[in-house]
Amino acid sequence: MIDFHCHIIPLIDDGSRSMEESILIAKEAEKSGFKSIFCTSHFMEESYILKDENQFLLNNLREQLILESIDVNLYSGNEVYISLDLIDWIDKNKFQTLNNSKYFLMEIPMQVKVSYLNDIIFKAMLKGYIPIIAHPERYKFVQDDPNFLISLIESGVLFQMNYGSILGFYGKQVEKTAAILLKNNMIHFLGSDTHRKNTFYKNIDQAILKIKNIIGEEAFEDLSLNNAQIVFKNGNIKTKNPTIYKKPFFKSHSSL
Repeated sequence: MIDFHCHIIPLIDDGSRSMEESILIAKEAEKSGFKSIFCTSHFMEESYILKDENQFLLNNLREQLILESIDVNLYSGNEVYISLDLIDWIDKNKFQTLNNSKYFLMEIPMQVKVSYLNDIIFKAMLKGYIPIIAHPERYKFVQDDPNFLISLIESGVLFQMNYGSILGFYGKQVEKTAAILLKNNMIHFLGSDTHRKNTFYKNIDQAILKIKNIIGEEAFEDLSLNNAQIVFKNGNIKTKNPTIYKKPFFKSHSSL
């Protein structure tokens, strides 16, 4: 498996707090069955570090994993927080795409819908880049209307779900939305979104079992490995057509 979303690089964002913790996280990942990790440290307007510095810290961590005999490959990346300046950041090569590919991981606000989301996506795609939006199941407007993602998927946008979401780590509504998105072909990648040692990796087996029960073995293989390998190679991902989510209809007690 490939972990598509992880804050394992130390002392760079709200993720790992030391090289020692990063090594422990890598050990947990390896024990949980992950052979590779996309290192997606936060990149945002107020507090981003330079791309070269991010790469330097990543290389240091790679060297430490070799010294510790930890067999986990680390790929470059960022989790880019959406901004009106995002296209300028692309033009100036400020953040790291996923393994220097045309794909980049993007985060949007949890509680409000961004009015310029479609515009940013359109402009990024015009430049040949493909946004992958992180953990859509956690966004309130997606919880309110999962079908909002359909037009974005049809335009070429991809989506990454957190393993912990399906286990209720972020609440029942997130858990419910995660299941809906999986069932309706609206998820393309899976990631731990790990920030600390001894958190999500220890529950991966339980999450995998639940996800497989929803989408099956073959689809899980696509979301946990195959699609991530295509990103690594800068290839083109073939997605299944998303299906419309229909809310269950329940008769009120007054109508019984």
